[in-house]
Amino acid sequence: MASRRQRRGIGRPGALSAPIAACLAIALITLTAACGSGTYSGGGAPTATAGGGAQPTDPPSRPSTGDGPDGPLPQLGLELVGELEQPVFLTTAPSRTDPLYVVEKNGRVRVIRNGRTLTAPFLDLSDSISDEGERGLLSVVFDPRFPEVDRVYAYSTAADGALTIDRFQVAADELSVLPGSRQTLLSIPHPLTNHNGGQLAFGPDGLLYAGTGDGGGAGDPERDALDPDSLLGKLLTLDVEQSRPQPSIYALGLRNPWRFSFDRQTGDLWIGDVGQNEREEIDFLPAGTPAGADFGWPAYEGTLDYEPRGLARDGLVFPVFEYGRDQGGSVTGGYVYRGTAIRDLLGTYLFADFLSGRVWGMRGPGTAPQEVDLDIDVVSPVSFGEDGAGELYLLSFAGPVYRIVAR
Repeated sequence: MASRRQRRGIGRPGALSAPIAACLAIALITLTAACGSGTYSGGGAPTATAGGGAQPTDPPSRPSTGDGPDGPLPQLGLELVGELEQPVFLTTAPSRTDPLYVVEKNGRVRVIRNGRTLTAPFLDLSDSISDEGERGLLSVVFDPRFPEVDRVYAYSTAADGALTIDRFQVAADELSVLPGSRQTLLSIPHPLTNHNGGQLAFGPDGLLYAGTGDGGGAGDPERDALDPDSLLGKLLTLDVEQSRPQPSIYALGLRNPWRFSFDRQTGDLWIGDVGQNEREEIDFLPAGTPAGADFGWPAYEGTLDYEPRGLARDGLVFPVFEYGRDQGGSVTGGYVYRGTAIRDLLGTYLFADFLSGRVWGMRGPGTAPQEVDLDIDVVSPVSFGEDGAGELYLLSFAGPVYRIVAR
């Protein structure tokens, strides 16, 4: 293992020696023993039982996303919109539904316009990336004021593994970034190839949020995720209006928050945090939650003890849903549906599992997820995507990019 000095801290902004490529086996390393069926835990601290386990407390009373009808979820299908090379993320410019910008593991962002994949990439970092393990170009996000503010941000891993956030200026045709416009905002040393996090998203407060992994390996032996002096295993914020934005810790105690999202209607935050040996978890913070939420890793894996070392459960935020190895082995967080095409899906949070291929819908943080039959077996569902109108997409690491539709 690298020393704490090697693994902690902020690199100085400047030119990257070699950025990105991709992350994806996301938690293949974590797959091991079998565990029990899914449990929803309500987000509060569970109470210990005599056997050392945990009983979940009541779920949050505010049904912040559950404005859809009760009963079974609507039947959903998938409409193929493109076949790409190991896609890992999809987005659009704010308020747009076309074109789609799809991040590939190889370091390119491809453009699908009017149903056709353009030859020229929007962004190409393929000559300066490391695609070892889970490293790579992991996500991009447009400035929420785009096109008035013509910027796009990318989360990547450099050749030396450093977690890196870059800003680029977008060309007038919106089909490429301007050469030479790259500005590195943040670089965090990260010597191991796994647990890079990878998500960027702008919050309702206008800040840029970034999810970082715990430093890699297994079990976070240096407990970086709980260390307030480390930027690993965190949800960070950056004020991109500053000339040299400094990261602030919004939440800690995360293992590998591969995908998180804000409900575009309520501002609530949902996080899919990839587990270690026994639990995959969905975490939830209501809109307006102040900085400082602690999700407890590596003291706790979901609601289970992992390495508590005296860290009390009081004050920690436990998952609103967790599941074991009988249902999958690497959670893929998604989005709350806020589109118009599938009325009966409104307010439903969709998420999946990369290893089992299962997809679930959850109508609010205090409800039991329902498994979704998409009428297509999706191999390695690695990410969801959301367009400017709130319609959702599902990406298979095997190549297909799908739009989620009613059937």
